[in-house]
Amino acid sequence: MGQKSFNGSDDGKVYPEKNNISEEDINQLKLNDDSHLLQWGIYFNYGNQLNNPPLSLYNAIFKVAFSQDQTLIPSSIKVFEIPSGMSVDQNALRHGIKDFYDGADKSDENYYSIIATGNNEKTKFADFLRAHLVKNATGQATGFSVNQTGQKFNPNDPSYDYSTHAYFIQLDTVLSNKSGQPTSSTGMTSDTSKNTLAGQGLSADYKNKDDQSANTPIQFSRLEEALALFKNKHYKIEKVSGANATLKTDSSIGFGNFYNNENVDQHFIIYLVHETQIEKQTATVGEEVKGYYVNGPKSQNFSGINNPDVAVPKNDETPTPNVVKEVIYSRSRVVDLVKDPQGTETNWSQWISNNQAFSAIPYNNTTIKDIIDGHYHLDKNGVIHIASSQNKLTATSNSITEISAIAPNSEFLASIASTTVNGQKTTTGNLATISIWVPYSYSASKPEPTPTPIPTPESETPTTPEQPKQPSEPNKSEPPKSNEYKQTKIHKKVNWNSSSHPYGTDMQRQKQHKDGIIPPHGTAINNIPNSTTKTRTTNNIVKSYNNISSKLPQTSQNNSNLSLIGLALAALGLLGFTITKRKHD
Repeated sequence: MGQKSFNGSDDGKVYPEKNNISEEDINQLKLNDDSHLLQWGIYFNYGNQLNNPPLSLYNAIFKVAFSQDQTLIPSSIKVFEIPSGMSVDQNALRHGIKDFYDGADKSDENYYSIIATGNNEKTKFADFLRAHLVKNATGQATGFSVNQTGQKFNPNDPSYDYSTHAYFIQLDTVLSNKSGQPTSSTGMTSDTSKNTLAGQGLSADYKNKDDQSANTPIQFSRLEEALALFKNKHYKIEKVSGANATLKTDSSIGFGNFYNNENVDQHFIIYLVHETQIEKQTATVGEEVKGYYVNGPKSQNFSGINNPDVAVPKNDETPTPNVVKEVIYSRSRVVDLVKDPQGTETNWSQWISNNQAFSAIPYNNTTIKDIIDGHYHLDKNGVIHIASSQNKLTATSNSITEISAIAPNSEFLASIASTTVNGQKTTTGNLATISIWVPYSYSASKPEPTPTPIPTPESETPTTPEQPKQPSEPNKSEPPKSNEYKQTKIHKKVNWNSSSHPYGTDMQRQKQHKDGIIPPHGTAINNIPNSTTKTRTTNNIVKSYNNISSKLPQTSQNNSNLSLIGLALAALGLLGFTITKRKHD
């Protein structure tokens, strides 16, 4: 605190404080040359600069109130951000604004002259404090009060992160007493709702006038009370620094003994961190696939048998299939109990399963059989029943091709989950089950499986008789060469004793011989009855057995051989076979 002059001095050595005050405040508070002003400085969030890097400030709750003989001048509020490295020294002692800067480049200037320049002034922070003024019954400002519980500190300026920096807050008050001098009751009180230790920290003094200080343990009378306030806000001690300081397993702190030197202060720093808790949720979902009897002697014909949303009663279930599967889903999160003590702002991780899923079950006569109990077959036109122990569970079926369950959504899994906090179970969940029944219909005759064809061995496969080749078209430009013949292959034997022979059996032929119908054995064949003659004519082929007889070679057995050949040729002609003669080169 320091006293200020409203108009300054004529020689200019005293700064006119009215330059920091708006005309509105001057008029409303009736400020003039006789007004006595006090200037105050507030160090904000300096202790956080001991962290490397500084932590974000959460749950900022602070109040500043002035004694009744003062009135806060709102327009005089200024806020300056402390540049990095200028808030505390290497011994964790705060730099005062009147201390000379220890940097080599500006050793003749104090910290205030460096801080209160350039972009260090944060006007939006000052506006934020003016928006949170506390006023008395007459409407005059007596201080300000800020409460940002459950969030990171930000003075309504989302474009900048204010939570990690230290600030120097400067403001003026005007005295109301006639003397113009502060009294013993004049002052300022700050209240951080016990979120921090007292502004200057706790102190412990050795006041005895002897030399036994080195044998006397250091004790802070209010330390346990102060630390209890932090523990209630879910802070915990991480470490403690300072000569001979120790953090014990029960979180109590030992500071050693006093130095035997009254000119040396002993400094200790207690480092507090946010308490966290690890939460995990697990949810179990089951799937069971069974069958049911649609009709026949085993069917119970239950109510709702044609409604796919109705569960099948146990007494109508088939013994197979009986597929039972469980999938366990889990998720977790780490809750910062300082930032989010109720756990309402911390997001959970995504649900993951235990490397399993409800995969589709195909109807391919494996897991789900086509035929059961001898007379029941999978009914591809029947009703598939789907039900669940929780109405938010669903499943799908694609006719009788495959059937599978659909994984439940996040909200539903949370509603049935078990929860553990730091390894200790706090809630017990419920098992949810999807039940699916496929239809089996009765057939009076036992369904027979489709026979598998047996392949015929290759050696036993009958061959198709080869058809006679058609005679090729001879070359018309060349004359035929005589005495060159080629017979076609005969694929069918003639049984001469058969009744199918053109002249009947042997006895029938003997009678026909007597009657002159067929020539006697050994007689040359010159003419064949028209009814049995089969003559095919083309440009170059004439089937005439007369010509054949005249072109056979002459031997001593001419007549006999010709007769035999004639009979054979006659028989072949009647059976549809031909002998052709071809042209050759």
